[in-house]
Amino acid sequence: GDCTFGKDPDFPDATSFNAFYQANGPAYFFADVLPFTSADNLTIANCEGTFTDSNDIQEKSFNFKAPAEYANVFVQGSVEAVNLANNHSFDYGTTGYNDTKAALQDAGITSFGYDRTNTYEVDGVKIGLFGVNELDGVEKATSLMKQDIEHLQQDGCAIIVGCFHWGNEGEYEVTTTQVSLAHQAIDAGCDLILGSHPHVLQGIEYYHGKPIFYSLGNFIFANRAYETMMAELTLTDSGVDVRVIPCVSTANQMGLMNSGERAGFYGRLQELCFGGIAIDEGGRVPE
Repeated sequence: GDCTFGKDPDFPDATSFNAFYQANGPAYFFADVLPFTSADNLTIANCEGTFTDSNDIQEKSFNFKAPAEYANVFVQGSVEAVNLANNHSFDYGTTGYNDTKAALQDAGITSFGYDRTNTYEVDGVKIGLFGVNELDGVEKATSLMKQDIEHLQQDGCAIIVGCFHWGNEGEYEVTTTQVSLAHQAIDAGCDLILGSHPHVLQGIEYYHGKPIFYSLGNFIFANRAYETMMAELTLTDSGVDVRVIPCVSTANQMGLMNSGERAGFYGRLQELCFGGIAIDEGGRVPE
């Protein structure tokens, strides 16, 4: 889900992400979920902010930035790839965006977004990664999406993952635009869709056997307490096994829900899902 490191200049310093980073270091934030992120082949997140020293702050409600060294939070959290196609990557203009790409590259993190696709190879299997921001306009997002998928297909990717920044903030209901874009992406050759921007969880759908997570909600975000999840996917020749791992954020750190909390979480998430999806007691989400 959404990972925002650093702060808006109007946020109080004492309770900010920066204060927790300075007190605890980069390994603090993902420590409790590291057994999951470090055990997999590829962990993907939405990087919702900038790593820059630029002062070219844009005229908008919130502008997030952090020093370049904060990209090490992803390294320590075993996050290998991040999407930059969202409404905060240009909070400090083009300079801030370019600085962010450079900081991630220096940290060894694969980034992608807009017309910049990327690939990640696991055991000889090439995974294609693309990200689009529907907030820039549906027509533009649709065009970029199709262009990115075609490029990754031509690049020989066996699996294509799309990250979509879309929908309405704070709303659990999926929009018709989200559904249309998701279905078009899968029809064009996308295998997995990960959504962000609403800052809350939205439903899961299978379309032609391919999973769509309409919104993974917040993950590390603005020192608030909230429930969220990780989506764990095991890809095989016969298909994909999907499991959700319920998490809770407190004091800028992500932790796992206890057994007593998980059952209620599964029930709430299941109510948001499409097509009669039933989530079992282990968090598995069969088609």
